[in-house]
Amino acid sequence: MSTTVIDQGNCKKQIRLEIPSADVRGKMDEVAGDLARKVSLPGFRPGHVPKSVIKTRLRKELRDEVSAQLVPAAFEEAVQENRLKVIGKPALDGLTYGDDETLSVTFNVDVAPEFELAEYKNIPLTRHIYPITDKHVDEAIEQLRKQQAELVPVDRPAQIGDNVLVDIKGRFVKAVNPEGADGETGDAAQTGNDTIEAGGDDATEIEQQELSIVLGGEGVMEEFTKVFTGASAGETKTFSLTYKQDHPTPRFAGKTAEYTAEVAAVRVIELPELNDEFASSVNEDFKTMEELRADIRQDLEDKMADRSDSEIKAAAVAELVARNRFEVPEFLVDHRTQSMVRNFARNLHSRGVNVRDPKLDWEALVASQRPRAENEVRSAFILGKIAEVENVAVSEGDLEAELEDLAEHAGKSVAAMRATLTKENALDSIEEQIQLRKALDFVIASANVTVEEAKEPAAGEEAAPPTEESGTSE
Repeated sequence: MSTTVIDQGNCKKQIRLEIPSADVRGKMDEVAGDLARKVSLPGFRPGHVPKSVIKTRLRKELRDEVSAQLVPAAFEEAVQENRLKVIGKPALDGLTYGDDETLSVTFNVDVAPEFELAEYKNIPLTRHIYPITDKHVDEAIEQLRKQQAELVPVDRPAQIGDNVLVDIKGRFVKAVNPEGADGETGDAAQTGNDTIEAGGDDATEIEQQELSIVLGGEGVMEEFTKVFTGASAGETKTFSLTYKQDHPTPRFAGKTAEYTAEVAAVRVIELPELNDEFASSVNEDFKTMEELRADIRQDLEDKMADRSDSEIKAAAVAELVARNRFEVPEFLVDHRTQSMVRNFARNLHSRGVNVRDPKLDWEALVASQRPRAENEVRSAFILGKIAEVENVAVSEGDLEAELEDLAEHAGKSVAAMRATLTKENALDSIEEQIQLRKALDFVIASANVTVEEAKEPAAGEEAAPPTEESGTSE
């Protein structure tokens, strides 16, 4: 067999195969004999059709079968001989038979990039340490207090910090963009504790029963705070409100609405006392506040350790990408970019945003995500090569631990998770992910790491990520 490989740039190659007539004729004779025993043709007894008749009357079927048997093996042979790392599915670009039955085949393929691996040991990295202080623990406890707060009705006008419960109706006095409506209702105007829904047959009516508003609270529009400060239960308020052009809900952005609201109740927020009883209410396993504080501190320290790990891993990947610049397959970058955009769209949808809104510039989003996608694809090739050079292997224990983690998140048994991944031919992908992670761990372990304590965040910034309900899981 004759093989020609043509480099087309950008991780693309063309493979031209020529299978000699002797091999083709031999395979044709073999296939014709097989067909002769199976087919029925007029004028011949079943199973007694001469090969010569098969070759003339079933010429197309014969060639198709010969190609199906010869070409895949010839392609694999060419790939092995030329040490090509083909990724994705090869694209058949041409298949022709010559007068002497020589078979010529052309494939276009994407291949893994070829590059010289830059130095990846002793790279300079900085690990940031995030100390947890009593202040951070106090803030987390305060969040738990707010979660257990009680709303107690009071017989007086509402003040800043009170929780006001209202039944509100309204109507847009400016036309709503019909393209933005998309036939749906239920977009919301932020009021802090709750939302106002836009509905009605013409999508201009706004109505919400028992809308809860914390006066002066985070995320509450200033206009709502002004209107309801000083209001008493049973009082009716009428007011208009113009939303900013950059309002997060497109249907409200730039619109003016007229509202009528009846104050159902004015309530004060009463926080529980910080005592041993409070600790037990968070988790019955806690008998004292000291136990609760210790659990919260450990939870915060674990989260900050994870944050530190994530940051140094990101820094290591960035350094590797900066040191290794080479072309990567376009189709992998396209695939990763689209995956990012789909995730972004799902996130918007989960927040109630109409993903078909014409104000959303998806082309710009795709363009903005492409460089990041390209770097992710490039980093995978870099880490894969490091794994190859350093003989980074994935043990059965590594795979089992990964399957246990996946099974736990999916609510399945490990055996069921393994069966699912095997059926989907995804086990190899899981092993590859583990191998890349282990290669990155190797890079960090061999790096020149400087440890620094993170600076205290500026005012308005979080000292630590918001905690989940620490200690509430039983």
